[in-house]
Amino acid sequence: DTTTGKDTGERIVETLSAVAHAREVGCIDECSRSNVVVVRPGDGTSIWFGGILNPTTTIELCDWLAAGAPRPIPVGLSAHVFERNTPAAEPVRIRVAS
Repeated sequence: DTTTGKDTGERIVETLSAVAHAREVGCIDECSRSNVVVVRPGDGTSIWFGGILNPTTTIELCDWLAAGAPRPIPVGLSAHVFERNTPAAEPVRIRVAS
């Protein structure tokens, strides 16, 4: 949003899509931490980031993702990491034997 300097969910998804699979979803019960981005680095974990509200933070997140989401998380981003308050049903992955 050029009038407030804040990134909208749509703009964040558009920016993140350049480096990762990104999509906007409905409510995830963390409204007080808007905008929320959940990163699943491929090791079975989820990293929750809140307050992703400005282009600078969004670009920092993109740079980290483009680098392969290495640990430790950069200081600027680690300030946005939080533990989810509400338990969420994780997607069920079913592997069919061939």
